[in-house]
Amino acid sequence: MNQLQRYKHIKRIALLLLCILFLVTCSSTKNVSSDESNSEMKEIVRQDGLSYEKAIIVKSIKVEYEWLAENYLGYKMIMQELREYKKKPYDILTVKTADGIKREIYFDISSFFGKGF
Repeated sequence: MNQLQRYKHIKRIALLLLCILFLVTCSSTKNVSSDESNSEMKEIVRQDGLSYEKAIIVKSIKVEYEWLAENYLGYKMIMQELREYKKKPYDILTVKTADGIKREIYFDISSFFGKGF
């Protein structure tokens, strides 16, 4: 094998290793995000969210929308509003359910609201 062929061979191996490293990094990052999201969903207090007292406790806005998608399949967003009740912040999402019922869903966001990034 001459020097030019050896150089091309090493270059291909290096490129292959970089591709493998990239794929491994991407898949492990995706799994971490997915695992974090799943653990957040598991930590939600199982409430119906139809009042302040039965608000769904979440750790991110993303989890609010995941909860809605899981519990109100085919919903349409009407409005999102921030309210305070008993000195705690709540996100109230007004949705229209797939069967046409307008609902306000209450989310307790005190675990992250106003805490910075």
